[in-house]
Amino acid sequence: MSNTLFEEAFSGFREIGLQQNFEVNQMNLSEMEEVPSDVSGLLIVGAMYDFTEREMRKIQAYWGSKGAGILLMLDPQGETPRLNAFLGSYGETPRDDRVLIPELTSAGAQKQFEVQGVFSRETVITKHLSDASIVFAGQTQSLNLRQDDQALKEQSVIVSPLIDAAPRFWGEKQYLEPLPIADETDTRPPVHVAAAVERGAAADQRVGVDSSRMVIVGLS
Repeated sequence: MSNTLFEEAFSGFREIGLQQNFEVNQMNLSEMEEVPSDVSGLLIVGAMYDFTEREMRKIQAYWGSKGAGILLMLDPQGETPRLNAFLGSYGETPRDDRVLIPELTSAGAQKQFEVQGVFSRETVITKHLSDASIVFAGQTQSLNLRQDDQALKEQSVIVSPLIDAAPRFWGEKQYLEPLPIADETDTRPPVHVAAAVERGAAADQRVGVDSSRMVIVGLS
């Protein structure tokens, strides 16, 4: 993410924090031994370059603590194999695609990257938003979710989609083509563009427990 975009994002999160009674501060993981114990949550927004192994160990240690919270907004153009591997180990792998609709117009081939999203009705996080509308401006990558992974369930890890692209969109791997066509290598609906991982959660999400939650969004 460019410095200008970062400052805009940081300013936006700080404003939300003031409205919701929490403080948002910048933190440099490379300069500290661990994530401070008084941190309620981590915001990782638009990482273009990967974390070092040492930095990833700090993120993993924080995620392993009780009541951890992470909001991770991806940059689809970012090169973050370590971060992606961490997400994949908890059932949410970013795909190397772009969510789009191509069309052939009188002006030539065009691709619509602005994604209309649909909130899930199946999770308490977004159920109350199910009648709301949302638009993802800019390029978005889809998420591969392992909701039925038995190994994750045995670790009390629940993977839930939060926002899907509208049914006419798909995740296109050949997104640089002028007029791509959906094939077996692409992601057909449902195309997940935001999802949550809850660790240490009760099977019934209405039951309040001190679990850890990570939310991943396919663009920043």
